[in-house]
This record gives sequence, C-alpha cells and structure tokens, in this order.
Amino acid sequence: MVLRFTSCGGAQVLSVNDEGLYRHPLWGHGLSTVRWAGEVFDGEWRAAVQSVYAPDAELPLRHFIFPLKENLVEVIASDLEIQRHEGPPADGWMHRRLH
Repeated sequence: MVLRFTSCGGAQVLSVNDEGLYRHPLWGHGLSTVRWAGEVFDGEWRAAVQSVYAPDAELPLRHFIFPLKENLVEVIASDLEIQRHEGPPADGWMHRRLH
C-alpha cells in the first residue's frame, strides 16, 4: 500500500506507541476510536499550518492521523490517495536502504 499526499504542508512522527496513545491530546476527541487512519477536523496544528502555507484558503489543508504500533504519524496535506498494490510498490517506489 502506498499513501500519496498532495500539497503536504507538514508532517510529524511522534514517539507515542499504541499503549501510550491515550496520552495524546486528541484521545478524548475521537482518536480513541481510530484503528488505522483518521482525519482531524478543526485542529490547532492544521489551522497554524494553513495560516502559513495557504492563508488565502484556496487550497484547504486536511489533518490526517495514523496510529501505528510504535509511533503516531500526523500529516497536513490537501488530499490523500491510497493505492493498494500486490507485490512491490509501483511507479518507481522502491524499498531501499539509505545510507
């Protein structure tokens, strides 16, 4: 599976694992029900990025959140496309070790 974000305005990987996810500020605002991927509406981080990245609101940004086993990934982008592939990733995406 490949997640492709359009017009990414920000991303962060938090060292919050699945057992400590309840400590995240969004836990009581719906994060407790997110199993794989979710979207945050009216969040402070999205508003801050929007004001810098696209203040004219021609390109509204969205806040995506992905609770993983050992981390929590959050991305601010205008859109998300999920591509499911069998076998290795397509379109030039490759698994490589980077040095």
